[in-house]
Amino acid sequence: MQKFHPNPRERIIFALDNERFLANNHARLKPLLPHIGMVKLGYDIIYAECEDGSSQLFKTVDFLHNHDTPILIDAKLHDKPKTIEKAVRHIATLGVDGFTIHASTGDESLRVAKACAYGMTVCGVTLLTSIGKDECEDMYTGVGPEAQVAYFAKKLINCGITTIICSAFDNLAALRKIDKTKQLTILTPGIRLERRNDDQARWAHPKAAIRAGADKLIVGSEIHTPAPEFCYIDAAKNIASEIEKGLKIRGM
Repeated sequence: MQKFHPNPRERIIFALDNERFLANNHARLKPLLPHIGMVKLGYDIIYAECEDGSSQLFKTVDFLHNHDTPILIDAKLHDKPKTIEKAVRHIATLGVDGFTIHASTGDESLRVAKACAYGMTVCGVTLLTSIGKDECEDMYTGVGPEAQVAYFAKKLINCGITTIICSAFDNLAALRKIDKTKQLTILTPGIRLERRNDDQARWAHPKAAIRAGADKLIVGSEIHTPAPEFCYIDAAKNIASEIEKGLKIRGM
């Protein structure tokens, strides 16, 4: 997964998790593709069936291949090494560009995923952005999000995985210092133009996320259910504009 892009829209990973973009042979998705850089396919697609009983995942992957669009399979793998190996080999048959795996799955499973990736980018999930400070401290015995993300990032990097997924406010500058190869790529979900009453506890504005050091933004709701003043394509353009502002602040 290439780290830097001259065009801000190529830093947008669209989280395709809305049925409206699947109807009528992906008619709503097609005009969006020139305004994003990659499509992330999550559980809503992976486990879905089309009306004829065929796999929605296979149909969507074929559609994106036909439109030369990079694909990230958001499998969030978390299992023992042998099971991870089998899963990664199956994902590889799809011809996609990358997949996700939880850092908490364990070192050996992470190493196996990296070894079996066949050129795909392995994206390590640190701490879900739906988990806030209190819940994190409850789960990890008093450890807050920033420290827990740093722990998972170090684990991933030590296992050869240098693309990580975390919040924009998990001290990204400190995370980069962990990676001595200087190859770290940071993908940031939980992107919002303003606060929403939803499940994102650690959200960030796109400009703020880029300014904080994120390389790419995983964006779902702000595109498929945008604010009333935007159509979904205009929403994607607006996010690209905010990304550009963040890049200028970083001197890029």
